[in-house]
Amino acid sequence: MHAQAVTNPKQHHIALLDVPPSPVLWQALREAKVELVIAGENVYGLEAAVVQEPSDFSPKDREGYGVWNPGASIDQSYMLMLSYQNDDMAVKATTVDGEALDQMELSAGVLAAASSKETVAVGIQQLWRYHRGDASIKAIIPEGFDVTGENPITAPFHLPADDWRSPDYSDAAWKTGRAPFGHTNRLQEEKRLQTRFKPDPASPWCYFRHTFFLWEAPKEWKDLIVKLSYEDGLILYFNGEEVLRDGIRTGLILPSSLAITNQGTWYREVSLRNHRNKLRIGSNTLAVQVHRSHPGSPNFLFDMSLSYIK
Repeated sequence: MHAQAVTNPKQHHIALLDVPPSPVLWQALREAKVELVIAGENVYGLEAAVVQEPSDFSPKDREGYGVWNPGASIDQSYMLMLSYQNDDMAVKATTVDGEALDQMELSAGVLAAASSKETVAVGIQQLWRYHRGDASIKAIIPEGFDVTGENPITAPFHLPADDWRSPDYSDAAWKTGRAPFGHTNRLQEEKRLQTRFKPDPASPWCYFRHTFFLWEAPKEWKDLIVKLSYEDGLILYFNGEEVLRDGIRTGLILPSSLAITNQGTWYREVSLRNHRNKLRIGSNTLAVQVHRSHPGSPNFLFDMSLSYIK
């Protein structure tokens, strides 16, 4: 197993066994970073790689592996279907017709980050302040801002305290909820949402804020990483300065601006190492605006994490 793990160029490592591993074999599987073990009726996932747990998932007591027994929670005939794309792998329990009943998702990228001593500053499924879009939320146009988006601002700028993106803004009156946020007509994704919204054609956008503390100087980090879940488009700000936008046009964005139609993405990883100077030792604020592609769109999604490598 060690030789396979070192020499096999494949992204994922999987073990298929007739019976559950012995304690010695569990340790070897863990050291070889085997993500997925299927033994008899049980499916074992390396917890450091699991990004979505199935409904019946017992936490680690086997060298860091959790166990899922689909037969214990599914009262009909099912098949296990394995699929993967780049870093992501999914094990789905489906009907014979292919309808998904439950699933576990794993990520080799998350596992690699854990191995590289990645430090999480803001984890997924955190509490965020949020406010559905309306005219009460103020956002100024900074001096020198090109509304066409052809000439972005290159110098830092300071937002007034009443601008919702500012770290000095008071969001005490906003609601608090746990990510992922959203609404969807896709059943399996709906199960993953922690804070569910009702679709509102009059408000195709939403604002989010999260404040966190850093004890180390960001300029000394080798990398700064965000993992983003969103549908359809978003803009991300560090302490009031824009660092990323995707799925939405450049230039001035109005509350009524619509995003580009996108398939929802779950925990897409993006390096923002060039924006480390926008964070600081002490208190920091993440601000995010998420827009749907159509006022009547049935799907909306947001969650994110922020981590760094020293």
